[in-house]
Amino acid sequence: MVQDSQNIQALLDAMSKAWNIHDARAYSMAFSEEADFTNVLGMSAYSRDSIQKEHEKSFATVFKNSSLKITGKKIRYITNDINSVDVWWEMTLA
Repeated sequence: MVQDSQNIQALLDAMSKAWNIHDARAYSMAFSEEADFTNVLGMSAYSRDSIQKEHEKSFATVFKNSSLKITGKKIRYITNDINSVDVWWEMTLA
């Protein structure tokens, strides 16, 4: 579980870094190839490529000056292979 926690933290760190430099490709790498992504407005993207394309648009427009900070997380260990992670975050300049 310690290694899982460290891996999850590394993933969250990479995601927030990618967001803050507005690198849609790096941000999308946190998702599996067949991921489903739904944003806070309810808009969805299906697949890593779609997630990347949607974030390219967002980073060029509405989120071009944004900054994301992860403020907390809760990890639930479901099985040896499955974890559920809730993440709290703040965004500024959006």
